[in-house]
Amino acid sequence: MLAWPIAGTSLSDTQFIQHATHHQEEVDSMAKRATKESYQRTANRVLKALLAMPNNGLTKRHRGGWFSRRDHRGTVRTYFMIGHPPYRDRDKCLRLSLYNGQRLHSHPEHLSSWQSRRPKLRWYGGAIRMTDGGSLSFWGLPEKANEALVLMVALIRGRISFHEEIGFITTESQNDLFFKFGEYLCSRLGWFK
Repeated sequence: MLAWPIAGTSLSDTQFIQHATHHQEEVDSMAKRATKESYQRTANRVLKALLAMPNNGLTKRHRGGWFSRRDHRGTVRTYFMIGHPPYRDRDKCLRLSLYNGQRLHSHPEHLSSWQSRRPKLRWYGGAIRMTDGGSLSFWGLPEKANEALVLMVALIRGRISFHEEIGFITTESQNDLFFKFGEYLCSRLGWFK
């Protein structure tokens, strides 16, 4: 079983890489099982698990949002609503999901929209670049939960490297929620077996 680093602990880069490399086979196995699964189904499963996780920091109004995927050229390949975002926020969630992905692609050197985050300009985190140069973006939850969701979808689908991209992205955003979520998925739900 994949043993996730304990959230809130600081691992050195070497420790993180050793940990991730040790468990890459488990991650690869889960990614192979997910290849037949659509992005929408994967995202729905991940959102459902994130909402069910105790102490996730989410409120009753955080129940869904818009997910979008772009190819390596930045062209939108798909977008869809998952869960149940508040009706009055649905247009805003779609706009921000698409905008965060677009902003990420306007910075080809970035792996995360967190790197160009400017809250005063309403530029937020929540989009990540996949290994193939495409991106995933989600908006509807708090920023770190948005990022944790797209990172987990990318990891499950085998579209991101655990010890390279994920290590950099979560360090940049200081996203401990991703590791708490991974720990929950392994210990409580038996994912990554």
